[in-house]
Amino acid sequence: MRKATLVGLSAAALMIIATFLGYAEVLGTKLSFWNLPLIGKGRAIIVIVFGLLTALFAFLSNTKHLNGIGSLIFGLLGLLIAFVWLGDVAKGGEAAKAGIGIYVFLFGSILALVSGVLAFMKK
Repeated sequence: MRKATLVGLSAAALMIIATFLGYAEVLGTKLSFWNLPLIGKGRAIIVIVFGLLTALFAFLSNTKHLNGIGSLIFGLLGLLIAFVWLGDVAKGGEAAKAGIGIYVFLFGSILALVSGVLAFMKK
């Protein structure tokens, strides 16, 4: 297996694992993606879809740089989404703290970017 494929699969695994970790802690109550009021399940589904699409592009590593293009796109979009979610939590003031799930999703997005870069590099 190529390095880009392994890194891409690691990114996908991290993104999917992030849905089961804490999204935020508000006034001592820990919230995961699944038990957020109103928006939680939608965000969990977004994270899972990003993880599955990253895994798909990781397996397409031999198809004319499709891995690189897809991984770069989903890595950049994932970074953007993670930073928006960090901003949403920060709006809660001192009562809210970002959970580990957002940071794991952020790290998975960074790994997706690395996978995209590795796909464009020659052996």
